[in-house]
Amino acid sequence: MALGGDEPHTVSAKCSLRAQRAPSDAAFTLAVLPLTLVVNAILFRFQRRHVFDPLGLTVRRNFAGFLAFVGVYQLLMSPIAVLGYGQELLGARRRWK
Repeated sequence: MALGGDEPHTVSAKCSLRAQRAPSDAAFTLAVLPLTLVVNAILFRFQRRHVFDPLGLTVRRNFAGFLAFVGVYQLLMSPIAVLGYGQELLGARRRWK
């Protein structure tokens, strides 16, 4: 067995292995955000054409409000959706009240 830095499992070898691991959950969460923005923009465009315009309503352009809505909506709906999936997989009784 060699002494010093000649060992195969030195600190630098461990660091390089750590750098080669799969992306973290945060990276996947960030990857979903552009998709969420696109889906919400499509929904808004559809609602504007088929709901707001026929009723003569105008929607103010508020990009900061749109981003806040997307962020808050995801924070609320993601845990609720996961809970629903878990209930379905476990066969738990769901209450709709």
